[in-house]
Amino acid sequence: MAAVYPITSTGSSSVARPAKSRNYLGIFNQSATTIYIAFDTPATAAATAGQLTLLTGASVTFGPGDAQTVPSGAINVIGAGALTIVEG
Repeated sequence: MAAVYPITSTGSSSVARPAKSRNYLGIFNQSATTIYIAFDTPATAAATAGQLTLLTGASVTFGPGDAQTVPSGAINVIGAGALTIVEG
């Protein structure tokens, strides 16, 4: 069963969700700003290699049926705004 976590990101990198085994992961940017996501390392407020950049309204999902492995690392976020993380 999936769990939904509303997150408010700030201008400082913070751990939004701890490392854990996941079968599904969805990250949905619901703010009017860009949110940056890194796994197992602090996120930086710039489009850099090794992290995800979610523009306004963008999302990324990993899970059953996807060719990509579902990340199990801690989810670090930076960027002032609201996002939703769904883990299963």
